[in-house]
Amino acid sequence: PVSMVAIALNASGRADAVPALVRCLDKKNDNLKQYAYSGLGRIGTPEGIDAVVKHHDEENNDSRYCAHFALRHVRNQQGIDRLVELGKPGDAPVIFHGLEESSDPRAVDMMIGALAGTNAGTVYLALQSLGRIGDPKALPAMLGLLNHADANTRYDAWRALRWRWFWFRPDLRAAFKAHPVFRAFMEAPPSLADQKENTWVCRIWPIDLDDWRICNTTYEAGVA
Repeated sequence: PVSMVAIALNASGRADAVPALVRCLDKKNDNLKQYAYSGLGRIGTPEGIDAVVKHHDEENNDSRYCAHFALRHVRNQQGIDRLVELGKPGDAPVIFHGLEESSDPRAVDMMIGALAGTNAGTVYLALQSLGRIGDPKALPAMLGLLNHADANTRYDAWRALRWRWFWFRPDLRAAFKAHPVFRAFMEAPPSLADQKENTWVCRIWPIDLDDWRICNTTYEAGVA
């Protein structure tokens, strides 16, 4: 089967397999495309990176996940350089996900620069990636967005800052305490005896906000 050929090309790690894997992305076979995405990220040539970025927004959830996963696991320096190059104009924010695990010093600077942009989707993805990376030099720019004019951007900044890397920093805690809304996350909740029935209160410890276990247990104050 053709998908077995894609698996073999994926595992080969050879740059001359890239053109064939790129052609797989135009097929209507999601299994085939998933193997192709994996191989293109593993091999990491500029041509392969361009193809993944072009096709990444797949209708099929599994294919889209494989495309994003491939970008996040590029380790070839040529591929990382191409991701940095593509991310500079700010019109391909999926690049931020691709650079999250690269340890390339240019990645955080690029994402900090994106926070000053006007495209809410780009700002959101930059915040999400910066929250997961946890580099302290991003903190001033991220804290500044807690007072952004757009409510969704304020929420996105708050969400990114609650990742465990930042939560115990004194400068972050001081900024939260001084904030008219987000200071609620620094205050101890009332005792159970003092809470009215069906009251939701802010959780005050750092949590992974992508963890399904917190669903319906956190009142996210100040997002409206």
